[in-house]
Amino acid sequence: MKRPTTAILDGDIIAYRSAFWADAEGVEDLPYRIKNDIGKWTPRDIDNVIVAMSCPRENNFRRDHWPLYKKHRDNFKKPDSMPYALEEIYEQSPRAVCVDRLEADDLIGMMVSSGKAIGVTVDKDLRQVPGWHWNPDKEREPTLLGRWKADKFFFNQWMAGDSTDNIWGLWRVGPKKAEKFLDKVHKDWEDEEVEVAIDGIYTREWDETVWEKAVMNMYIEEDWDKRPENRTPDSSREEYAIAQARCVRILREGDYNEKSNEISLWSPYE
Repeated sequence: MKRPTTAILDGDIIAYRSAFWADAEGVEDLPYRIKNDIGKWTPRDIDNVIVAMSCPRENNFRRDHWPLYKKHRDNFKKPDSMPYALEEIYEQSPRAVCVDRLEADDLIGMMVSSGKAIGVTVDKDLRQVPGWHWNPDKEREPTLLGRWKADKFFFNQWMAGDSTDNIWGLWRVGPKKAEKFLDKVHKDWEDEEVEVAIDGIYTREWDETVWEKAVMNMYIEEDWDKRPENRTPDSSREEYAIAQARCVRILREGDYNEKSNEISLWSPYE
């Protein structure tokens, strides 16, 4: 995939960082701060910069499937300077984009997965999307992430959940345990393929549905009696599993229809 000359920046993080800074230092230099941040977050050899902004949290489509999604953040006090930061970002960025029901992550994910832009953010969650990425806090240059690693990151998040977003996932399954499980599933599949190949029969290449089936099975067979009462879902295991997946999954190319504003929701085995 050729490196794009467009970059799409995580405007939510730029806004929060600059707003917290302005609360301490004053809003007088906020325009300079934001201009400087956007400049630092723009990779070299870029012709076009887009700043992605999230819709209001209560409008996020994920709450249709998991009402608790980021619910614990509703009472968090935003920086006093946030309105000024948002106003300044839209004023300085003619191509600042906000789409109803979608997060900034979704806007970034769709452009990155399509190969149209480099996604710029310090949020590791975007690494579940294949394409060009850049973390300006940790990397000198953008890096290209392949489909296999991106998919594996998604399935890891599906299993482990995300406490920062109030996504429960599987009980007592963290990223390391999820990683080991996914590696074992892949190895078992490889061993089966080798046995088939010995007989001169070669099957299709790796398919992510192998992971989908394994993770869904983990959700279906989970013993909810081991969960505390306040972490026990009130739905079926399958409904709970799909809701968790849709919460952690960032939209990719083809998942959103701009004309109809319809979202193609992720479902297992499709």
